[in-house]
Amino acid sequence: MREVLDKFVSKVQNLLYADNSNQSFADIRFEVTNVLVMKESMIIEGYFQNDGNQPARVTNLKLDVSLLDELGEKIWHGIISCSDLAKNLIPPNQLSRHIFTISDLKIPEIKSKFTWLIDSETAQELNPIF
Repeated sequence: MREVLDKFVSKVQNLLYADNSNQSFADIRFEVTNVLVMKESMIIEGYFQNDGNQPARVTNLKLDVSLLDELGEKIWHGIISCSDLAKNLIPPNQLSRHIFTISDLKIPEIKSKFTWLIDSETAQELNPIF
């Protein structure tokens, strides 16, 4: 039994620590740089960054957005999905700036400074057809 377990651990370690430098991959993430809030709308500024070695298109972006007041209390929370992004090709090791305007939001009036927390999740398509 110990021999079978040792072989399994060895295979897993080979997969985890293998040299993947010659494999094609894309690793696109979205970083938020600024958020502007207006009556019933929000502008989210940021950029996509491809840390991979192949160009790829972002097919979907999901943003989990929280607006917090000066005391850290939640003013507003929402999950925003942006699709139809496939026209945006992100070359390897480059940035692509984007501004998203989201309207028809039920955001209460903000009378003081606020901060934002945004988690993003991207879906991507490797080796897109041009």
